[in-house]
Amino acid sequence: MNWYNNIQTRTKLISSFLVIAFITLALGIFGVYSIRKIEQLDIKHYETMTVPLSEMVIIVESYQKMRGNVKDILLIDNPAKISEYENNIAQRNEEFYQNLKSFEKTLLTEEGNKLTKELFINKEKYDALVKDVIRLAKENRREEALLILNGEAEKIEADMEKAIKRMMDIKVAAAQETADNNISTAKQVTTATIAFLVAALIISIALGLFTASSITNPVKAAVEHAHIIAGGDFTREVPQKYLRRRDEMGQLAYAFAEMNTNIRNLLKEVADSVAETSAASQELSATVEQVSAQSENINASVEQIASGMEETSASVEEITSSSTEIKNGAEQLKARAWEGKAIVGEIEKRAEEMKESATTSKQIAQSIYNVKQKEIKEAIEESRVVEEIAKMADVISEIAGQTNLLALNAAIEAARAGDQGHGFAVVAEEVRKLAELSAETAGNIQEVIQQVKAAVNKLTSNAEEILKFIDDKVYPDYDMLEKTGEQYAQDAQFVKALTEEFALAASQIAASMVEINTAIEGVATIIEEATASSQEISNSANESTLALEGVAQTAQAQDEMAEKLNLLVAKFKI
Repeated sequence: MNWYNNIQTRTKLISSFLVIAFITLALGIFGVYSIRKIEQLDIKHYETMTVPLSEMVIIVESYQKMRGNVKDILLIDNPAKISEYENNIAQRNEEFYQNLKSFEKTLLTEEGNKLTKELFINKEKYDALVKDVIRLAKENRREEALLILNGEAEKIEADMEKAIKRMMDIKVAAAQETADNNISTAKQVTTATIAFLVAALIISIALGLFTASSITNPVKAAVEHAHIIAGGDFTREVPQKYLRRRDEMGQLAYAFAEMNTNIRNLLKEVADSVAETSAASQELSATVEQVSAQSENINASVEQIASGMEETSASVEEITSSSTEIKNGAEQLKARAWEGKAIVGEIEKRAEEMKESATTSKQIAQSIYNVKQKEIKEAIEESRVVEEIAKMADVISEIAGQTNLLALNAAIEAARAGDQGHGFAVVAEEVRKLAELSAETAGNIQEVIQQVKAAVNKLTSNAEEILKFIDDKVYPDYDMLEKTGEQYAQDAQFVKALTEEFALAASQIAASMVEINTAIEGVATIIEEATASSQEISNSANESTLALEGVAQTAQAQDEMAEKLNLLVAKFKI
């Protein structure tokens, strides 16, 4: 997965959030689509099954009331009452035909259409017979009217009731099939939703862990290496697997490696310069001891001054040469110290850049976090359309209850009608069964809605856990990276101060060498004057001894200073 490690951290985070947002959106769209599909099936079930049942109830009720009115006409002699019943019959016929036409539209089978046409034909025949019965009743020919009702009309009534019962059976069977299809669809939606949710959960967790590992592992390695450098160990190298990366983590690792190399080289140069300074100090001390011995020989024997003058002059030249060499070494050491100061300044600048980069990355991550958190919350809020479907299911349950009550009333009316209401009682029983089936279907819909709500709540919990992971892990790592940058800047300032002190010490050594050269020149002058006067030579020898003691003290101070620098450098592992 080197290609993934080479992607910029900002791109990784944005891509991860986009994938999670896409999964959330896809699950939400699928859930909404599934709910809408179930909603349409319920609406279709209500419009094509439940509503037609109420129409059939009205058809049966109108038919039974019309039969009752016809029989009532034969039992009374009041013309006004007969006219009233005749108007009622016309009104019942209008209700019958209107509802039968509506019910016919919901019968989609060939048998249902055939039964409807037969019912229309029989009803028209029955209406014609009813007109004859009413006419005979008005003419007081009731016996003939009863013969019609008990003969041909009764046969047509039996055919009509048989057709109505068969139409109800067809409608109940269609309702049962529709209910079974709705239940099957709900189960399929539930299974698909659970599978989609599990896949989304696995992908989200895997992507979150992989992205977090890609970011936190290099940061932890950088923090560990920073602690090693802070402890003064510059022998450890940054692992190559982080140096080969092309993202911000790889750039950070490369900056650490370059800083480690530069500081190690600087410390090596400082150690070498300290060693050279210490050697020069020891050489100067030896030279001073030699000159002191020669001065004592001069004091012991004035006669040997002339013969030892050349040797003394040679020693003076050697001292002068050594002093010049020491002075040049001090100047070189001073120049290297100032170069070290410049390098330390560069390190401090890089540390500040690292801190600023960490701060910028943290701000970008915070911005992305805020945007994605808002989008996830909006997507979850949109999924609450499930509540509206639940309300619609409750409405269906209420309608089923009302239909059941209507069926009960119809059964009571059929019981009152006796044998004539037997067919109507059968229809009422079928209506009651269909109402119970509608209530059961509404209950199943409620269960599916609860499962969808549980799936949405689980996805919400997972999204919140991913956001919490960013709060608890990613942001603290960025804070630690900022603190590491500040620590590097402080360490760079400390080394910078150390190099300034080292340069100052080198300047003091150079000044001491100037004083030594001046003293040596004085010794040469004294030696030249000694050729003219032994007493002056003796006095000059004493003065030279005093001057050499000062040189010895200066050399001792220089050696102690070199030793201190050596101890400081020894604290670091290079």
